Amino acid sequence: MIGTEVSVILPVAVEVAESLFRRLSSTPIGEAVRAVRWELANKGNSPALAYTAYSLADLHVTNCP
Repeated sequence: MIGTEVSVILPVAVEVAESLFRRLSSTPIGEAVRAVRWELANKGNSPALAYTAYSLADLHVTNCP
């Protein structure tokens, strides 16, 4: 589960979700969240820093046959 510590506006939530989904096929969730937070923070989007992964940091998506 991905959540925030504060309320965020929908455009920020959409941008975070899209960036996370792009990364999850090749990156564990902890690294993906960190990368998204830095990416958006570097663009001046500080509400993105509020996102937290409530799971094991090395959780990742695998392809099932």
